[in-house]
Amino acid sequence: MGSSLGPRSLLERLRRLLSDAGSLPRSIALLAAVLALPSLATGLGADDHHFRMVLQGFPGLEELALDPFDIFTFADGDPRRNALAIERGSLPWWAAPDLRLSFWRPLAAATHWLDRQLAPDNTFLVHFHGVLWYAVLGFAVATLYRRFLLPPWVAGLAALLYVVDDARLMSVAWAATRNTVMSSSACVLVLLAHDRWRRDGWRPGAFLAPLAFVAGLLCAEASIGVLGYLVAYALFLDGGPLKNRALRLAPYALSALAWATARSGLGHGVEGSGLYVDPLVSPRLFLDIAAEHLPLLLLDQFAGLNPALSFLLPDGWVLPYILAGIAFLLVVAWAVLPILRRDVLLRFWAVGLLLAAIPASAVVAQNRVLFLVGLGATAVIARGIQAWLERPPWLFEGRHWTTPIGLLAPAALVAHLVLAPLFGLAAAAWMAAYDNSLRRIEQGIPRNPGIAEQDVTIVALPTDILLHGIPYRRSSLRWPSPLRLRALYAGMGEVEIGRPDERTLVLDAASTFLSRPWTMVFRDSRADPFAPGDVVRLSGLAIEVLETDGRGRPWRVRFRFDEPLETATDHWLTWSSGRLVPFELPPVGGSARIPRIPIVFLMWRTAAEFFRSGAWKRAYALDTGPLEVLR
Repeated sequence: MGSSLGPRSLLERLRRLLSDAGSLPRSIALLAAVLALPSLATGLGADDHHFRMVLQGFPGLEELALDPFDIFTFADGDPRRNALAIERGSLPWWAAPDLRLSFWRPLAAATHWLDRQLAPDNTFLVHFHGVLWYAVLGFAVATLYRRFLLPPWVAGLAALLYVVDDARLMSVAWAATRNTVMSSSACVLVLLAHDRWRRDGWRPGAFLAPLAFVAGLLCAEASIGVLGYLVAYALFLDGGPLKNRALRLAPYALSALAWATARSGLGHGVEGSGLYVDPLVSPRLFLDIAAEHLPLLLLDQFAGLNPALSFLLPDGWVLPYILAGIAFLLVVAWAVLPILRRDVLLRFWAVGLLLAAIPASAVVAQNRVLFLVGLGATAVIARGIQAWLERPPWLFEGRHWTTPIGLLAPAALVAHLVLAPLFGLAAAAWMAAYDNSLRRIEQGIPRNPGIAEQDVTIVALPTDILLHGIPYRRSSLRWPSPLRLRALYAGMGEVEIGRPDERTLVLDAASTFLSRPWTMVFRDSRADPFAPGDVVRLSGLAIEVLETDGRGRPWRVRFRFDEPLETATDHWLTWSSGRLVPFELPPVGGSARIPRIPIVFLMWRTAAEFFRSGAWKRAYALDTGPLEVLR
């Protein structure tokens, strides 16, 4: 009885279940939809409020208004508008004056515009739309694996691993990242059409594949990663002279060039941010961060370790963590090397995923950028599990191959078929918890109409993303925003605040500004460092950087107000235990201390408060039920 319920017996049953190639795409699409269902109740969070604000016409912030199809523009690079955004609080004072965070995604924007036309305030419909797209992606991925992996059960296993991964489910739970699911679906269609053209002689594929590629680019820049798989296809699967194979890639190269030219000509792109790096604008910086991000991204795909784990580590521990990740990846490469030598399809997937990971590393390491990398990674994992189950003599002829496969295959099954789905199902709760956290923070800012004529100064916040989200969320909900919203500091280190005179505060930060990825969203200190003596002037306030850490990151800053502090702003607040509370100004000659905030504590506090307060009940109460949507 024990053997009948053992791991191998269960895997044999799973293999039989996944062997029905005919029903595989439909089954995977249904599973993808079921896994995405928890997102239906999460409501809106983070950038979702930005989108709704743009589509509503920026109520209360009309001077910042953009075209409804520019919902993916957070800063347009215009110094005048950026200065206005800093005054209003949607950007911090340390934001780069020419900051540009503008993504050209008209097809994805159109779907959000459509949601609003059909049901303006129905978040159920917004997420249901995302569930449908994830089902489409699941169907397309299963169809792709069926063509590129043999036998059929291996294709089924790869498709299963792909759709249950939390790297995908997080983007489904967050409505604002629907564009990633859409672009990934288009990229899978690119590979399907290209393969049918080359392998089956299906001529429409020669035109439909580049067309799908353009559609993917108009949903998300990440679609550029599919070029890695097309290059790998030309190297390993296409026939004819190498020159002819290269020429067949010309339509994709021309499409990418036309897209990049149009994107730049329309004023879109990324400049000045440490969260995103445009390889065309900052090639040297991109190469520097790619060396750090690539191992973290691949470690997620093969070990199930979220790249964001590196954010939790002290600065001195990040490099050893990356080196340990590289060592693990070398073991994975060693384990699959015998299979790579004999399986040309696996060489295609392996080289494709490595090439696709290069553009993915342009974004700060996070698992939601791994849709295309995951295509190849799950294929490699499924093929490795097949070898472990079937134990071909050529793989196990030497004992030195037995150990890595014997250890990695079971570990991959646990990580990707047990833990990843659990983390994925928790994604919906996390998004709701994050929005609940922002709601608690905002409770410290009055909602009465008079706040529109008042100033709010926040002494310290854990991250500037919270400051950025406050005015957008209030505008989305049609609450009045402060006339001016400012944060003096964002970070988790200890802060000492001195008051040398009645109009001045001097802030000493043990943990410098711009020292972690989540504090570099609006300025990249590596490309645009501060220097002692730099001054930022706002209405009624001059901010001077007194000292930096030698890498352009301020740690001592003076804030000189035009009036005594007691009258310079209407509300003095600071972050404490997950909310904004009144800040008691120190007396002249005195000081105040704000303690360090461990990020693990912050995450635990966010989740604990979400459940303790009963907010999870509100989060999972739909704005509008399914029957009302149908009516």
